[in-house]
Amino acid sequence: MVHIHPTLTIKYILSIVAFGVMVYFITSCIQTYLVYPTQTRVSIRLNRSQLFPAVTICSGNPLRYDKYLLPLISYIKTHNLSSSPPNITQNDIYNSAFNLMIDLINKNKFEETFSYGFQLEDILLDCTYNGYNCRSMWIKSLSPILGNCYTFNRQTIDKNTNLFQINQINGNVQTLHNGLIMTFYLNIELYFPIIEYGLGLTAILHHPNEQPLIRYAGKRFSPGFEHTLVYEKSLTTYLGSPYTLCTQIITDDMKALYNLFDNNTEYVYSETVCLELCQQAFMYEQCECIYPIYFYLNYLNINGQLRRVRICTPWTSEYRCTIEARNRIANNPNLLQIRCPHCQSQCIIHKYSSDLSSLKGPSDSQKNYYKKLILSNSTIPIKSDFSMNSSYYLDRNYLKLSIIPLNSYETIYEEKATYIWSAFISDLGGQSGLWLGISALSIFNLIEYLHRKSQIIRLKRKAMAQVHPCETESISNNKY
Repeated sequence: MVHIHPTLTIKYILSIVAFGVMVYFITSCIQTYLVYPTQTRVSIRLNRSQLFPAVTICSGNPLRYDKYLLPLISYIKTHNLSSSPPNITQNDIYNSAFNLMIDLINKNKFEETFSYGFQLEDILLDCTYNGYNCRSMWIKSLSPILGNCYTFNRQTIDKNTNLFQINQINGNVQTLHNGLIMTFYLNIELYFPIIEYGLGLTAILHHPNEQPLIRYAGKRFSPGFEHTLVYEKSLTTYLGSPYTLCTQIITDDMKALYNLFDNNTEYVYSETVCLELCQQAFMYEQCECIYPIYFYLNYLNINGQLRRVRICTPWTSEYRCTIEARNRIANNPNLLQIRCPHCQSQCIIHKYSSDLSSLKGPSDSQKNYYKKLILSNSTIPIKSDFSMNSSYYLDRNYLKLSIIPLNSYETIYEEKATYIWSAFISDLGGQSGLWLGISALSIFNLIEYLHRKSQIIRLKRKAMAQVHPCETESISNNKY
């Protein structure tokens, strides 16, 4: 019989254990890599050529009373919207204020829609950026709630159009204050009487290539003050798949939205815009119309196809249907996830954090200056008694807004992979190298062990086969 020495048996066991440990560590490396772990690296970078943010402003009221009243009355009469015809009450005007606007949008009559709101030349007295005159450097857009809006320093498809940088200064003009400085005469006497609106101006800072989400995050500024907005910029970047579920894909309905008023726009993907479009698509499927609050749109992706859509008529059953549909999807995270799986986070997020301070204005010397400026400026609509009561009107309508960078630094939040491919391969090699001798020996010893074990089994069987015939023969002899 073949006997295996106990020392050799222990050696076999240790070899098998070593091989198992190696397999365990290598498996752990693979599992760690497939989790795709990340960490956020924070750095502060000096960037003297940093882009100045785009600035979008909207009047505090979407409609000019003197321009919109007569067309609205005509619309009410034509569509029999009066509650006591043939008379038209103030409630009729209030209840139908947005009906005409929506009808024009549904018919793609954007220029007529723009004409009923405040034009930039109606309210802007002066605009400078680091000494440059910027009165004509604005691009218009339209908000369902705020009406006409205007954007400074916006990215366009035309690459020859240079965006302003914070260090770009007009050396031919001496100025005490850098940054974007705007002076407004708000013309609140011409505001359309809608109770939802206050007096003032709405503005937002955003990156030049981003859709201004002014209805989400716009700041409100009151007349009778000089406001200073000092901002700092931060940038957050994500790696994307497989590390983070972020995207930069612009869908067809998002492109249609960006090009609705100006096909020279070059905006990037926005998670907020994507979610709004997705919710509007759900509303359309439920009610066969939409009711946009944050931005106008006329195309949506319905069941994978870009489809022309219309806006619901306010205060009707279809309007109430859209409100219920919006509440249903907005208040149900599971439904939102099922309907909008493509609306992932942005891979690049620009953020402008700001602090606001204000002074009372205008001063007496400013009143004298702006009185002369307004009287000599034919584009600013004023009341007939403005010359006699300029102090009263300026107190009500004057607003100055200065937007200034705090410094030239950017805070960068950068997602970094903590376990990259090269580290993974290195760890595999390290673990293999650590256990290589033992592992190889384990395999050979295991083969030797199995071979010896099989020999033992065969010898045992052979020995048993030899023993049995002898026992049989002995029993037979005993019978005689």
